[in-house]
Amino acid sequence: MMASSLTEKRSCSPPSFKKGKWTVDDDHLSELPEEILCRVTSFLNAKSLYELHCVNPHYHSICLQRKAGWEYLCQYLWKTKVHHATIRQPSLSAYLLSIQDSHRQYLHLEELCYNAELHIGTIWSFRFKESAGSDWTHVDPWYNGEPCRKMVF
Repeated sequence: MMASSLTEKRSCSPPSFKKGKWTVDDDHLSELPEEILCRVTSFLNAKSLYELHCVNPHYHSICLQRKAGWEYLCQYLWKTKVHHATIRQPSLSAYLLSIQDSHRQYLHLEELCYNAELHIGTIWSFRFKESAGSDWTHVDPWYNGEPCRKMVF
């Protein structure tokens, strides 16, 4: 899928074009201001943005910028994640690190525990399962229409 295609090593040489077709020399898009190019590239998906960065050195430098689309792609990738704070600046490398991290089969200590001094870490929501029985669910705030209990480790 996309994760494997982005993490494999690829050559960044310009694509070959047939004679009479559009060539890199005819590339008038490169003459556009950087802000406009970044705005255009911000609509690309990750695979297309990565492939465009391989076309030539100018596109390479444009496509590596956060505003070229990586900020949006990272935010989309991270929207359901609890922890991604170790990556401060959305970029191609942040995106690739996030893809690699998504395959991890373990948790880090800081993902489980809350640091009260720094106010960082996970605050867990807790409620009993219904199968615990009415003795437990009767005293559980969640079953009484209130928010879940919050716990830290």
